Amino acid sequence: MLEVLRVQNFAIIDRLDIRFGPGLNVVTGETGAGKSIMIQALTGLTGERLDQNVIRTGAKRAMVEGLFHLSPKELRLIEDIGLESEDPVVVRRVIGAGRAGFINDSPVTVQTLKKFGYRIVELLGQHEHQTLFRPENHLNYLDIFLKLDKKLKGFKDLYHRYLYKRQELKEYVDRMERIKEKKDLITYQLNEIKTADIKSGEEEILVRELELLKTAEKRRCYIDEIIHYFYDGKESAYELLARVDDLLNKLSLVDPEMRHDAQELKEILIQSEELGRKLASYREQIEFDPERIDEIMCRLETIRKIKKKYGGLDAIGDLKERLERELTELENYQFDLETKERGLKRLEEEVLSMAQEISSQRVKGGEEIKRRVEGMLRELKMNGSFVIQFDRTELNDKGIDRVEFLITLNPGEEPRPLRKVASGGELSRIILVLKSIIAEKDQIPILIFDEIDTGIGGRVGELVGLKLAKLARHHQVICITHLPQIAKFADHHFLVEKKVRKGKTYTSLSELNRKGRILELARMIGGNRITETAKRKAEEMIEEARWLRSRI
Repeated sequence: MLEVLRVQNFAIIDRLDIRFGPGLNVVTGETGAGKSIMIQALTGLTGERLDQNVIRTGAKRAMVEGLFHLSPKELRLIEDIGLESEDPVVVRRVIGAGRAGFINDSPVTVQTLKKFGYRIVELLGQHEHQTLFRPENHLNYLDIFLKLDKKLKGFKDLYHRYLYKRQELKEYVDRMERIKEKKDLITYQLNEIKTADIKSGEEEILVRELELLKTAEKRRCYIDEIIHYFYDGKESAYELLARVDDLLNKLSLVDPEMRHDAQELKEILIQSEELGRKLASYREQIEFDPERIDEIMCRLETIRKIKKKYGGLDAIGDLKERLERELTELENYQFDLETKERGLKRLEEEVLSMAQEISSQRVKGGEEIKRRVEGMLRELKMNGSFVIQFDRTELNDKGIDRVEFLITLNPGEEPRPLRKVASGGELSRIILVLKSIIAEKDQIPILIFDEIDTGIGGRVGELVGLKLAKLARHHQVICITHLPQIAKFADHHFLVEKKVRKGKTYTSLSELNRKGRILELARMIGGNRITETAKRKAEEMIEEARWLRSRI
């Protein structure tokens, strides 16, 4: 429930601290005292638009703050908007400051405040007829009464999965049609890549081989010159090295310490002989092959052409896989298409079946609402007929139903839309009836009625008050009223007064004790001149309300 409402510098309100209680909270006061301003301030906590004009003259900013005590069940209603589940919840709205709102001192957007308000507070008043007049809202009222929220969530999930699969199939068909249009090109490109058959590292190997072939004559000259200087003739490097080897061997016979050096030189001489054989072999392998050069150059040209056309080897490999996959998909297209279409058809049938099941529940539940609405209308002295008109609509995330509430308040007349039938007073009672029925089913803990008594009075007003008292057994109800027949049912009665001090207007609000209630009800009965008769009547009304409430 809303326990405390604090308002500062808001319109003609300088500072207001209100401590509401459970049950039925009634706010009364003379016209223009500021009752509706208080409600406007309260709507600011639920994310309604507030402009700078609400800031009190001379102030820089206005502030509205509400302290809500919520049960664990009610706290779960706000978990999905990212709020911590802790009690109490303090909501603050500042007008004229950079940040719009705060919940438990954490800054939040106006949209978050709206989500909070949508789950915790419902404001009902003369503006509410705008909502009731719109047939697009009637289906939501019906679903709330029938508690279809969980079933509708499951249906929406299934419906959106169906939409996703339908779009997926469309995109698949479009893609395959594009592939079919490019089949010849795909086949040509794939054949070109396969024919080229480029291996990893092949280009580098061929470039090296081509370089060797082109330098065959130069390499042969180098080898011939190396062999000449190293091995040929008496003055060759090998011959000189052999002489040194012979002398070093003789020296080692004279000086044994040189044996190790002589052995090392012997090994060098052996390695020189091995090198000579390798050079000779290398010389034999050198050849100049013009045909092989042409062959390599042609192959390199093919490789470079393919790479220029399709990218590097990785890109060519990826393209080859994609082209092969597309051709395979094209070969299996008809089979895959039929499989996907059958799957979508089964899903569509499942969606339609669930939509039909929900529709049947709505029709059946609509009969119960009709019976209860007509019963409550009779209690409020309205001999009307209420009809819920069902029309089939295109499948959407709410099912296959279009719903509109129709009513006639005169026997023998055809039911017509609410906007064409109800007068102000009748509309107030219809709002109360519909909201009373829905409130029994929904989980919104706080209901605010702003002058729901417009156009009614007397016995009907008393019946409206009794309905509000009944609602207050399971909800916190805050009601602004001008009727003593409603105010007498209050669990907590507040008086709004407007005063002028030093040329400035101030609004105050205070909770009335029993004596204060008697005086206020007497004023509401007889005007500003309060007589003893009016006070006795007021006291009788309070006792009568207590007796009537004991019977509900």
